[in-house]
Amino acid sequence: MLHPQPESYRGNVNPIGPGPATTRAKRCAETLFFDYYRQHNLRIRVVRIFNTYGPRMHPNDGRVVSNFIVQALQNEPITLYGDGTQDPRVLLR
Repeated sequence: MLHPQPESYRGNVNPIGPGPATTRAKRCAETLFFDYYRQHNLRIRVVRIFNTYGPRMHPNDGRVVSNFIVQALQNEPITLYGDGTQDPRVLLR
């Protein structure tokens, strides 16, 4: 796996190898949606949410959201990354 992942990263998944079941479930759902799109010519949207935070995640994993949370809980200044000119492109099909 590439870390940190740039927006252009398309992933590299072994469908029968070790790894989180959630990753496979997301890929399966995307495959089904795209098959539905191809069969019925209906518009679909696939959204991949990155830099999220949830239970049991390591607080110092280096992701943006977890860094924000840890800094806020420790009453430290919040670190803002980049200069605000990131390109928030969304892949719509």
